[in-house]
Amino acid sequence: MILLLIGGIGSGKSAVMSFLTEECHFQGLRTDDLAKSFYRNGNPVFSALRGLMGEDIVAEGGATLRLPLIRERIYRDPGLRAAVEEIVHPAVWEEVERQIRACRSEGRNLAVETALPVKKYADAADACCFVYADRETRLSRLEESRGMGRKDAEAVLSVQPPDSFYRELATFEVDNSRSLKEATDEVYKYCKRFQR
Repeated sequence: MILLLIGGIGSGKSAVMSFLTEECHFQGLRTDDLAKSFYRNGNPVFSALRGLMGEDIVAEGGATLRLPLIRERIYRDPGLRAAVEEIVHPAVWEEVERQIRACRSEGRNLAVETALPVKKYADAADACCFVYADRETRLSRLEESRGMGRKDAEAVLSVQPPDSFYRELATFEVDNSRSLKEATDEVYKYCKRFQR
């Protein structure tokens, strides 16, 4: 089974992913982690971003990129964010597609976690789970787990797609505003039903 987990930042996708990998024998793939793996000197994504945004985004020593600075700039500039996405997203998709093919050929379950509500991701999966939480819960999570101030957390949420965008792609959805156990129970029930 190839299961796609979608939802905005702070919705709790990572907690659901951990449940799937630890309790349900899924291999896990996070597109955020995949993108970060490309931000190293020698990778074409690294070179393209440096060319787009300038030398000051390169961390001291030249091996990696200064991600906080990149995030700060793209949240302020929608045009720059779009240009960065045009570089990063195709590279991420290529690797996701490769891993989906490998898991299918080897008969392994794969859960792909992404904040990117892209139709081709949903089309490549057997099922798509929209993990959502109310706005206040998401803001609190960003403050607690990522150390963001309220103003920064609100700025991040303001550039996220609306829930309706994710719902159009979802096969099923899980409310993760409540306890994690309630959310993971719903995911487990769906996966068992699908695999019969």
